[in-house]
Amino acid sequence: IEQPASFRDPLTDKPTIYRRIREAWSGLQWEDFAFASACYYALCSMLDDEVGRLLALLEETGQAQDTLVVFTSDHGDYLGAHGLLLKGVAAFEEAYRVPLLMRGPGVTPGLVIDEPVGLIDVPRTLMRILLDTDYECQGGDLSARLAGQQAAGPGEAFAEFHGQRFGYTQRVVWSGDWKYVFNGFDEDELYDLTNDPFELRNLAG
Repeated sequence: IEQPASFRDPLTDKPTIYRRIREAWSGLQWEDFAFASACYYALCSMLDDEVGRLLALLEETGQAQDTLVVFTSDHGDYLGAHGLLLKGVAAFEEAYRVPLLMRGPGVTPGLVIDEPVGLIDVPRTLMRILLDTDYECQGGDLSARLAGQQAAGPGEAFAEFHGQRFGYTQRVVWSGDWKYVFNGFDEDELYDLTNDPFELRNLAG
């Protein structure tokens, strides 16, 4: 397993708490991060197998055509990116960029949406696909996109972090190629995800 491109990021242009959190992992070598990553990938493979079993059973029982399957997650894992493990205050893509896969009625097979969307878009989308009704909420409706009837949207997504038991309040917005992180506790962050996909250069200054 190769080191992430950001593994040795000094984090000098990032909030101080990012560096403090990394100190928790300072006693580990890359081999330790690689082992943790291998375990994580093994878990992902196991989940792939289990989802495969579920989809196969839907096919065998004739329910695949009228069952909408959604696979997603609440967060990812740094897996050594920026010298970090698990998840936390650091608002890097490795923790925030999660899968959102759908299969079933109303979803065009093989369709890939590259623009960012948010988990907050899922409820409204499901209500439209399953019940053909609008669900008034802050999220968007992706049903027309999933059916291949609508071109790419504005490509915006939002996230918020309330700092757990501490005062690390964050607001994150993705818009096109850009990602902005408002840090209520320290300097903000701005990344050009096209030219700097590993978030090595904070442009907020």
